[in-house]
Amino acid sequence: MYRLSVFVFVLVCAGAMDISDDPWIFTTTTLPSDGRLVASVGNGHLGTTLFSGDIFVNGLYNGVRGESHRARIENWNNIKVSIRGEDLDSETFSLNTRTGTFTQTLNTSERSLEVVTMAHRFYTRSLITLIENHGDSSVDLDVVLEEGAPSEDIAWDVDIVDGGIRVLQGTTKQLEDPRYQQELTPVTVYATYLSNTSFLHLSPGEVFKVVTTVDFSSATAQMEFLEVMGDPDLIQSHVEAWEATWQEGEISVEGNLQLSKVIHGAMYYILSSLPPTRVTHLPSNPFAGLSPGGLANGALNMDYQVQAYSMAEDGINRVCSRGNCIYREYVCVQAYYGK
Repeated sequence: MYRLSVFVFVLVCAGAMDISDDPWIFTTTTLPSDGRLVASVGNGHLGTTLFSGDIFVNGLYNGVRGESHRARIENWNNIKVSIRGEDLDSETFSLNTRTGTFTQTLNTSERSLEVVTMAHRFYTRSLITLIENHGDSSVDLDVVLEEGAPSEDIAWDVDIVDGGIRVLQGTTKQLEDPRYQQELTPVTVYATYLSNTSFLHLSPGEVFKVVTTVDFSSATAQMEFLEVMGDPDLIQSHVEAWEATWQEGEISVEGNLQLSKVIHGAMYYILSSLPPTRVTHLPSNPFAGLSPGGLANGALNMDYQVQAYSMAEDGINRVCSRGNCIYREYVCVQAYYGK
């Protein structure tokens, strides 16, 4: 809850106020300079902060005992898109908490482009970015990939590119506790291959997909990647899954837009760290628990260690766990500001 209120406060202080009057949407023309306040997307299986080189996965931890932490995976969806040879007339960044989507919109005098990122709510192993040409003419784009530094948590034994797909397979580097964990945790990534700088030509209405799938099972990561690449209705299934989540319970406030936004934002960040309660493309892995910064944050000394608020699926009622997260968000922001 407090994360969103601080986010709005930072925008105001920076002179880039939230310009949306929709209680579910946060829109600005300038991103916060503090990367910890940039919006994040998650689906209970994986999460990321936008424009960061980090992906974190439910149940994927590295580090011995007290140094156990969410293991960082490089973010193969962290791209920066620009329209070649044209100056922008406008650029906006929007987090829609109702649909669980983050949209960057770029407009020139003759071009209109959207870059939509989501941690898919039905294809839960998938982080998806869709680049869509909304203009009436073709557009040339420069796409820069910034996946971040090599992971300090994962030892990749396989890193190959085949037919436009990057495949990484490896394990965590350390056992959490040798007394109880006999083997390192395996992890596989399938990702759309992009060079550090790529060129795209999009016709009117054309969509280019950038997809990363992650799972402990190589077969699962591969299966989901292929399914996602062949699905033309990714936004529809994602939005429908989020809508089903909100139909299970929401809080709305009339007459106070900022309060309504804070509530919706708080609930969004909580729910995006929890697995969906409805049927997903593939069965969910066991839920390992919540952490103070949410599923989109982790790494050594960057968040509380180990599985804070860990619970079994058939243990503590999920409603109670969501209540715990309100305190989690408060602690997270207070820690950021030294309070």
